[in-house]
Amino acid sequence: MSRGTAHGARHGVVMIADITGYTVYLRDSELAHAQQTLGALLELLVTRTRPPLVLSKIEGDAVFSYALDGTVPRGQSFLEMIETTYVEFRTALEQMAVNTTCSCNACANIAGLDLKFVVHVGDFVVMAIAGNAELQGADVTLVHRILKNTVTPTTGWRAYVLYTESAVAELGLEDLTGSMSEHVERYDDIGTVRGWVQDLAPAIAAHRALDRGAADPATSILEVSTEIPLPCEVVWGYLIDPEHRRVLIGSDRQEVRKSHNGRIVEGSVYECYHGDRVIPQLVIGWFPPERMITRDLLPLPGGSTFLNGYYRLSPTGAGTRVTQTMAEPSGPWYGRLLTRLVIPRMQRQFQRDIDGFRDHVVADYQRAAPPSV
Repeated sequence: MSRGTAHGARHGVVMIADITGYTVYLRDSELAHAQQTLGALLELLVTRTRPPLVLSKIEGDAVFSYALDGTVPRGQSFLEMIETTYVEFRTALEQMAVNTTCSCNACANIAGLDLKFVVHVGDFVVMAIAGNAELQGADVTLVHRILKNTVTPTTGWRAYVLYTESAVAELGLEDLTGSMSEHVERYDDIGTVRGWVQDLAPAIAAHRALDRGAADPATSILEVSTEIPLPCEVVWGYLIDPEHRRVLIGSDRQEVRKSHNGRIVEGSVYECYHGDRVIPQLVIGWFPPERMITRDLLPLPGGSTFLNGYYRLSPTGAGTRVTQTMAEPSGPWYGRLLTRLVIPRMQRQFQRDIDGFRDHVVADYQRAAPPSV
């Protein structure tokens, strides 16, 4: 019998990513090819289970993971982390279907597979057993129990995320449920479980609508960067949050207008307050958790002068590199000329701001994270 080492009771996210339709797929398909498909999809889900998420174990056709309280992205960035995983899963399925020349049932039936998530926040004990992180506790039982639910019969959605009430509250999702469906499950053994369900199909449509050709500037007049020792998903959460983004921009405060169901999207506007001046930054590119593009209206004489700002996150061995690039300005000739003269001379100030953002993010994260992380 393996002996395990238990850590004290912890609080955080417990999540299951479950490949739906696999039982029927396995029944109607050749075993060897079906297992190859499952192996490839599980490997993708394991690869996507990266910090701050921790892989606990693979459970048949599902991946069980967790994250300690204070380490996981909150709000919109958490939703986008799940959506990105789903987009990659669907893309992999489509590539399998397109690339195969095999006529067996296993290859022909790939399109019948999909993915669902169950997300809960609660208490658990982490047991180190044979090198694996085994979780125990009533909330661990609950998240597994509600994997069997009535979401699809009730909503017709095959790909979805079921967030429990505690997940919505503690992950800061209350203002983001406008596009979700309220849901209730009742079980004889655990009672009533309330939550919200998000349909994942729109994430695919949104991904396909992205203009990825606009992701990088053709020419630039300034570029600065810094490295933050945290995962991209965490840094993205800080980058898009007005409370923290103001440090990077060097503004007194920021507000967001034109959000959609509580989410910042293309067409949303960051209003950056610098004393009595307000500089609007229109979001014209949104590629979570890697890049965003804003079109900034500069308060210059001679008419409307615009400056596009590109913000790029890229993983490094030690964390995430954040790069801020200012593209060539557009607008009246006088405004363009003045911007080309002034902005490059502000290189040091931009570098101080991005380094200050780094220090701010690290300090805030360390305040929230549990001592052992």
